[in-house]
Amino acid sequence: MKKWPYMLFISAALLGVNGAWADNAAKIQLVKKIHKEGQFLKYADPELKKIARQGDKIARQVDELGCEMVEHYYLGESNGDLNDSPAIQKHKVTVMPNGWVRSRYMFHGVEPRDIRFDLACTGKRCVVRDVVNRDVFTDDGHQGSFKRRFQYIIKHKRCPAWT
Repeated sequence: MKKWPYMLFISAALLGVNGAWADNAAKIQLVKKIHKEGQFLKYADPELKKIARQGDKIARQVDELGCEMVEHYYLGESNGDLNDSPAIQKHKVTVMPNGWVRSRYMFHGVEPRDIRFDLACTGKRCVVRDVVNRDVFTDDGHQGSFKRRFQYIIKHKRCPAWT
């Protein structure tokens, strides 16, 4: 009789671990898909899509290049030459302890890239909440968050400096 609560606890724990593993697998799959397609906004959550639309509208008013807020820059692909085979080499995608996904690779075999993805998953479906390019810094010294740079554009009505 006393074994019943223990067995229930073990079963729940195993289901939780299995669910987390499924979320991690879905996260890794989405990041690989994003890199293959060279875009992430189509997988963004509603908040990021709204911020990107508002920020892009302002960016195009203040700068002919739209403040260079282009998805493939944030994926570390410079001029969007991901499909220029073999652009990405030694690609490794891992889920970090904080739940973010790290995508590390060598761009054209010579330039290391470290891109971080903040993803939210429900079951096997994940959405992008933010993308951080660790090689880009904002005016205030924070690493290059796509969302934060658009928020800066919305707030200040000007392009943030690329550093």
